[in-house]
Amino acid sequence: MYYRKLGIKLLLHPGTYFGFIWLTAVISQLILELSGIKFLTPFPEFVNEMNVLVIFTGICFIFIIFLTPNYFRFNHKIKILFINKSLYKIVSYLTLFGATFKLVYTWYMLGVAWNLAEIRVAYAAKRGYFNDTVSLFSLLSYMNFFYTVISIIAGYCIGLLFQFKRAPIRSRWLLSIPFVVTIIYTLTIGGRNPLAYGIKLYLFGFALSLVPQTVRILSRKLIIYIILGVFSFFLFTTYVAEQRDEVAGNISFSQYLDNTYLKPFSGIIQYMNAHYWGYQLRRFDSFDPNNLGYGKYTFYGILNFRVPFSNALFGTDISILDFFSDLSYNKLDYFALQADGREGYYTTRSVYLEMICDYGQIGIFVFILVFVFLTNYLYILIEKRRLISVISILPLFFVFSYWSSSNFQSVFATNVYGPIISFFVYDFLNKKV
Repeated sequence: MYYRKLGIKLLLHPGTYFGFIWLTAVISQLILELSGIKFLTPFPEFVNEMNVLVIFTGICFIFIIFLTPNYFRFNHKIKILFINKSLYKIVSYLTLFGATFKLVYTWYMLGVAWNLAEIRVAYAAKRGYFNDTVSLFSLLSYMNFFYTVISIIAGYCIGLLFQFKRAPIRSRWLLSIPFVVTIIYTLTIGGRNPLAYGIKLYLFGFALSLVPQTVRILSRKLIIYIILGVFSFFLFTTYVAEQRDEVAGNISFSQYLDNTYLKPFSGIIQYMNAHYWGYQLRRFDSFDPNNLGYGKYTFYGILNFRVPFSNALFGTDISILDFFSDLSYNKLDYFALQADGREGYYTTRSVYLEMICDYGQIGIFVFILVFVFLTNYLYILIEKRRLISVISILPLFFVFSYWSSSNFQSVFATNVYGPIISFFVYDFLNKKV
């Protein structure tokens, strides 16, 4: 029903990514239970609670999509206005230079290179140092200001080339620069999330370009590419997980799995279960039903407006919340958890932890329903239009990012003003350059 309703445009709908992520997570959790692995399930009741929330979210998506008109039947192409090749080229090379310089600088400061696990350990140990004291590090980050925008545009142009053999930007090298930057980001922090995020940006742009009637002819080829991409990422997560276990001196997680066919996928099983583990820990030690946030934790990044370039200019971030002590403290923040000595402070916990800390055990269901409805509404707004600007993508992009990263944390809890400003500035320069 889901495919019949949306067609190939399901690749643009945030619900698709939510469904894929949590189907993988639920299956991974089930595999752990069947394998008798208990150390990642300290509070089984919270695992059940999380599964109920996931199922309810899925039902909301299915129900609301069922009520959605068949816009995918309108066989039109969504055209992004003002794709300026000269601007894209300048910004892409600037981003590539900033990412490369940041990589070299980070490796030099950490004294490690190439081994992702060693990089991860060293980077995590000095994360606060980089964020708070290194002005050069901040300046290099600003050079990557347009990374999100150019990745979406690259994916969009690749989609046009895939379908029509023509696009505003046709150079394979130029269109691959954002992905090269993604690889550099992965090597900079030794994590898997930058790679997943970069792929999702390309997919978002690619999906914007899709014309249902055209893609039906190419659907088999597209499906093969997607399956190969997913399979490759699963194997990559296992490679990284094995490296981390080796560096930490731990038993390889794959050794806990009895099934030989599951061992190559032990990385993704462990990766997706980390969110369950994090949710259980934070649900136990951070949820207070008598002190709800009412949006503070889910939308902390919107409230926490930081003065642009303040870190680079003054050596510290200046935020509006600094003047409101009752709002400025975020108990779910990485450094707050670390300072409190919380177990597993470094792991992810999913958007459901922020939701329940904000709205409680009953209110969370209301919030999910409303937010799913809003997500679908923003999807329809884009789907109905033939011409869009870079700025008009922004609302759908945010809810896309929210649900496609829902196993980590709310994207609205982090710095949302960076992407907003970058979209506006890029759109302005598009018309001027």
